[in-house]
Amino acid sequence: TPLMMASFSGDVAAVRLLLAAGADPRKRDNDDKTALDYAIAGVPDIDNFTVGACLTGAVEALLERDPALEPVSGGFGKLERIKTRLSGCAKIGRLLDRRR
Repeated sequence: TPLMMASFSGDVAAVRLLLAAGADPRKRDNDDKTALDYAIAGVPDIDNFTVGACLTGAVEALLERDPALEPVSGGFGKLERIKTRLSGCAKIGRLLDRRR
């Protein structure tokens, strides 16, 4: 979805605009991922490689819109929390932990 693309690109302004326009942050794609999953993991796209880029702003915008959002991949987000710390994205890990 456009929201997923904005999230994995780290385009915070686009994420906020799409959410304000009614984009559903809980929508899942064919791989069962949401915009939050993409904001946490990034993508290995040749034009916009964002894996490990700490897209904190996109994660914050999504969680502001829906504080109950959880990563759907990796078993209740446990794997995502571990990955954020290993990749140096501790703030994202803290944002996810804050709601537990």
